[in-house]
Amino acid sequence: MEFRLLDDTDHPAIHATFLRAFSDYAVPADFDRSTLERLMVRRGTDLSASVGAFDDGNMVAVMAVAVREFERILSAYDVFTGVLPSHRGQRLAGRMFETVRGPLVRRGVRRFLLEVIESNTGAVKAYERTGFVTRRQLNCFEVPAGALRPVGPPDGVIIERGGGPDWSNWRPWRTWPVSWQNSAASIEAAVEEVRIFFAHAVGETIGYAIVIPAARDLPQLVVRPGWRRRGVGTALLAEATRQMPEEETLRVINIDATALPDLAFFARFGEASLPAQREMLLDFGA
Repeated sequence: MEFRLLDDTDHPAIHATFLRAFSDYAVPADFDRSTLERLMVRRGTDLSASVGAFDDGNMVAVMAVAVREFERILSAYDVFTGVLPSHRGQRLAGRMFETVRGPLVRRGVRRFLLEVIESNTGAVKAYERTGFVTRRQLNCFEVPAGALRPVGPPDGVIIERGGGPDWSNWRPWRTWPVSWQNSAASIEAAVEEVRIFFAHAVGETIGYAIVIPAARDLPQLVVRPGWRRRGVGTALLAEATRQMPEEETLRVINIDATALPDLAFFARFGEASLPAQREMLLDFGA
C-alpha cells in the first residue's frame, strides 16, 4: 500500500474513489465530477495537503484536506475521507492522517477539524484513538422547496436580493459560531453560485439568508436581535426555498445543538432531519 500527497492529475481518481466509497453512505453523495470539485473549492481543498492510498497503483482511499485561517487560527479541515468497501478495516483513514500530519505541522497548521456522523460509532472511536475530541454536536435538516412558497414577509418588511457580504456588521447577530463549510471564507469561495437575500425594515437591514441553489445548501440565515419571532426568519427561509425546483429540498447543515431556538425554527419546516454530526478537533499544539 502506498500513501502520497495529491496533485491536480489526481482529480479523476478522486472522483471515482469518492463515488465508490460513499455508495453506501447514510447521506446520498452521488455527485458528478463538476459538483464534487465545486464542493472542494468551496471548502478550500488543498491537494498538496490531501492524501490518497493506492493499492497496486489504484486509489482505494482518499482524504481531501483544506487549509485556511478559521477562527483566527491556521487550521486544517477534513473535506471528506472515503475508503472503498473492499479496503475497509485496514486503518487506511488513520494512516492517511498520519501521512499528512507532519506536512501540516511544518506549514504552521495548529489544529485539524472534521465532522463525522454521530451514528458512525466506529469512526468516532477511531478518531478518538488518534487524539480527536468532540467539540460539539451539529444538527441538520431538510426543508421541502414547496413548504413555504406561499409565505410572504410581515407588514413593513421587504425581502430583496443583494450582494456584497458585510461580515463585520453581521457577525455580532449570530448567537453561535458557524462551522467550516458555512463560514465566510467558504461562502466567498463560491461567490458566483451564492444568492443573498436581505430583509429590510425602517430603512435598515434586519436579517439575511445565504443560499447556494446548485448545492441545495442554506449556509446562513440570521435575523437581527430585536426582530426575531416576528416572521422575518420565516420570510427569508421562504425566499431561499423559492430558489429551488419544486421537487427539491433545501439542506440546512450544521446547526449547533445548543442553539435551541434555531433548532425549533427549522424543525417547524423540516420534513426529515438529516443525521446529526460531531465536530471533532485535534490540537497540534503550539
